[in-house]
Amino acid sequence: MTHFQNSLFPVFQQILALQITEFMPYVFQIMAQLLHLEPNGITVPFRKMFQMLLHPAQYELKGNVPALVELLKAYMGKPGTGPESTLAVVVPHLQAVLGVWQKLCCSKATEMHALNMLEVIVNSVPLNAYAPMLGQIMGILIQRLLKVKGMRFKYLFIPTFLFMIGKIGSAPVITSVEGLKNGMFATLLSQVLLPNVAKIPGTHERKNCLVGLCSLAGQSEQHMRSPTFKSVAVDVVKCLASLVSSKDPCAKVKDEEDDGTAEIAYNSNSGFSRLSFATSKKSDPFPNIKADSALITQSLMRLNQLVPGVIDASGVRDILRGAGMQV
Repeated sequence: MTHFQNSLFPVFQQILALQITEFMPYVFQIMAQLLHLEPNGITVPFRKMFQMLLHPAQYELKGNVPALVELLKAYMGKPGTGPESTLAVVVPHLQAVLGVWQKLCCSKATEMHALNMLEVIVNSVPLNAYAPMLGQIMGILIQRLLKVKGMRFKYLFIPTFLFMIGKIGSAPVITSVEGLKNGMFATLLSQVLLPNVAKIPGTHERKNCLVGLCSLAGQSEQHMRSPTFKSVAVDVVKCLASLVSSKDPCAKVKDEEDDGTAEIAYNSNSGFSRLSFATSKKSDPFPNIKADSALITQSLMRLNQLVPGVIDASGVRDILRGAGMQV
């Protein structure tokens, strides 16, 4: 990796300095691959250029966006606390990173990459680093949800939102949403998430939904006690059963290798062609959790213990059996 960096970086720096737009998407993709494979964390050449990647002008050329997001993802995957770690390089500039995320989230052409980027932030960065900004993040997501018509953004939003609940717990997410407006979380559940979650395509996306809903059902004692939330609790249970018993809508036709970055041409001067070997494959963010009926049963029994009366044990069994699952 050191040899590749020493050989390629002078050429890359020249291309970027001269703004040779035809080559820039390839440069960012190869740099992302180098950083993904680098065993020594974020090396000095990458540390020196990080703040340049956060400049809004870099994202004006839409063909750069998938490659730049892939590169930012590589920066956020380096463990430890030393100067070569994500904690040392990315976290001090997290406000600027989220500024990039907001810019991408507000455009139909780039919103998919924004949601992908948000999942990586939540998966890689400690919660306490972005907790003060969580309310702002939720506000941007919900504003976008209200603004756009059709189902496209909903299908992007739902697995990401439930992924966040599964990863950091329901309490901070619910608190952030309720901070925007009292009762908004229950409204979001009943009008957006629950009616559509069983329609979400993709293996990883559906698992994110399942883990998030189980976390919501089994770890939300304080919120389950509120009258507003209690009214939709049974619908959460039914939705869990429906999700497990339903099939992936795109299971037979979905290209597992397609992460949404393949061959996107925005105009004659800004196209993106994916380099097949320079794109990280989607990984399971919940590798230790098996998505099956046992997970649901445990979550619902936990709910029954925490908040008696929301749904009793016999009700849990009836719902699971009605969805064709063994209890």
